[in-house]
Amino acid sequence: MKKLLFLLCASQLSFAQQSVFSQPQKDQLNSFNSPSLNDTTQKSIFIADDFELAKAVKIEKVKVFAKTDAGFLDAGNLISWNILIFQDQSGKPSAIPGKNETGVVYKFSKLASQGGVTVTQAGNDATNISVEFDTTDNSFVFQPNTKYWISVFPTVKSEENFFSEKFFYWAASTTTTPKLEQAKMVDPDDIMMNSYTTWTDLKGPSMGITGMAFELYGKDALSANDITKSAIKVYPNPTSKTLSINAKNVKSTEVYSLDGKLVLTSTKSEVNVETLAKGTYTLVVTFDNGQKSTEKFIKN
Repeated sequence: MKKLLFLLCASQLSFAQQSVFSQPQKDQLNSFNSPSLNDTTQKSIFIADDFELAKAVKIEKVKVFAKTDAGFLDAGNLISWNILIFQDQSGKPSAIPGKNETGVVYKFSKLASQGGVTVTQAGNDATNISVEFDTTDNSFVFQPNTKYWISVFPTVKSEENFFSEKFFYWAASTTTTPKLEQAKMVDPDDIMMNSYTTWTDLKGPSMGITGMAFELYGKDALSANDITKSAIKVYPNPTSKTLSINAKNVKSTEVYSLDGKLVLTSTKSEVNVETLAKGTYTLVVTFDNGQKSTEKFIKN
């Protein structure tokens, strides 16, 4: 695994939400029974696909393409929507849904009635849909040229007969640029009795399928319009307990680890960093006028 660096390069940053990754769908006939988690047994078949980004980004929207069984969207069937994004572990997701959450960097779970998810019919067939997830609550900064895995799965009402349940089928993609890992599937409870209880390459019903159809939208980790690098002074640096900010009109502060994870927030000009592990961190200060400034510091 490459060492992850939280790079704050203002010349490469933009403010507006934009498409940061896209794998177009092949067609609706090449769709896979993506996880429809049973609300009673909590068992499912899961699919995951990988992605890499060109720059440091906060993902604010996930869009997937799918085919569904008739009645899948009914209030009596669809209970909730779920997303897990994993770190990579030797070319596979770092964890198995429902079994552990090792390396999970983002988790989305909302009731179908709760909002935050937009379902749009694609064409004349009501079972062909695109699903957009509002992930603006995400605070994780996805690093450039680093492999991550995404798994999308709804929770549905259980039926006495597993095969009578109304499913969600994630559409396949045949994109070859960039060349990434083959999409994976896992059946952790061996529902289909196929022994795919660890992540296994997903093989499609026709040749050429490499992954799943989805798009990611987001904004660069910090906006060039909002950042004034080194416009603040912080002391003492290094520090073991408290970091003081020599600036006026401080609205809020955020502390990021080197892997881009938000580890502390504050609304004061003094930040207690005593609980942080030793290492180098990036402090992002937001002022009352909306501008931001950054400074690195060392926790010893």
